[in-house]
Amino acid sequence: MSSPSSRGTSRWRPAGGAGPELPAQATSPPSLPPLPAAGDTAVMQGRIWGRRAGSLLLIAVIGPLLAACTIAPGGLTSAYQCADWADLSDPQLAVDTADAVVIGTPAASHATVPMLGVDAAVHEVSVRDVLKGDVAPDSIIEVASTPASCGDGEPYPDGDPLGEETELLLYLTTPSALGVRGLVNPDQGAVPVPEEGDLPSAG
Repeated sequence: MSSPSSRGTSRWRPAGGAGPELPAQATSPPSLPPLPAAGDTAVMQGRIWGRRAGSLLLIAVIGPLLAACTIAPGGLTSAYQCADWADLSDPQLAVDTADAVVIGTPAASHATVPMLGVDAAVHEVSVRDVLKGDVAPDSIIEVASTPASCGDGEPYPDGDPLGEETELLLYLTTPSALGVRGLVNPDQGAVPVPEEGDLPSAG
């Protein structure tokens, strides 16, 4: 019969029986945190909802930025969004939409930039006149022909709008980080030069 001092205590002896017996460490179940009081439940729920609302707000803000940041020439190529082009057949609306409006003659394409998931042709344009924007007359600027499609499609199914070396009225976007401007619209960003009295006004 075991002595009273050994009750409830197990002993451990090394293999082979040598050495003194060592008492095993007594273990106890981990203590659980106290349950919240009834008044604290609403506070906890508010904190959880606040975290969820913050996550949804972050997604709502960042999502459109990621979708839009690749439209400008020279933008990111890992993702893109096919554009739904606005109708800019009204010359005054096209002027109001464009960052710059010039009359100039494009040269043959000499480079490409990623734009809307395809390689857009870049042209040097000799500027004769400036109707709007921060462009110097008699200067040469680089303009990317905005593609009509995106992804794996043909960028210019109806031909490059800057493919002919003839004087055009160009409605241009703001320059990219590479200094390349684009056409505001693949169909209406480059049009024949109208008569002098029919030129749109920059207002």
